[in-house]
Amino acid sequence: MRENKFFRLRLSELAIGLMLSLLLAACSTATPTPSPTPSRVPSHTATPSVLPSQILTSTPTLAALPTTAATPIRADVVLSLAQHQQETTVKVGQILNVQSPSDLSWNIGYRSEILLALTPADKLKQPGTEGWFFRVIAPGNTTIQLESIAPPCLGPMPCPPNIMRLQFPIKALP
Repeated sequence: MRENKFFRLRLSELAIGLMLSLLLAACSTATPTPSPTPSRVPSHTATPSVLPSQILTSTPTLAALPTTAATPIRADVVLSLAQHQQETTVKVGQILNVQSPSDLSWNIGYRSEILLALTPADKLKQPGTEGWFFRVIAPGNTTIQLESIAPPCLGPMPCPPNIMRLQFPIKALP
């Protein structure tokens, strides 16, 4: 009987201590230590579970980091319309720029295991005057294929020109 009282008293003390610990933890404000920002584009082999523009704080909330004006990408190799259908040799790690031949909308194709698109996804169809940027991430052969999207043919006006198809063969060396 005496052991039972002792056991209940210890259990009560333990429960009170646990509740106080949880209460203190919930009321405290932890200051997260800032993590260094990556200086390179993440590798293509792993998909991050958190976007690069977000960090986890000590509490279960997601905070977005402030965005800054994008710095221009510096290309090692620039491809113009003149290089259409001519093989270009590049090395892993180099940055390619394919200049946009016009202000049309485009469908674009390439092997993602060899090239990583640096152009934002929302600009792939219409990259503007900057064109498309890619980082060479693996050796191999690929072709950057561009196909213009013809605007709709409406009314009695003459229809827009046929679509353009451009191919830029790429040979990536280690």
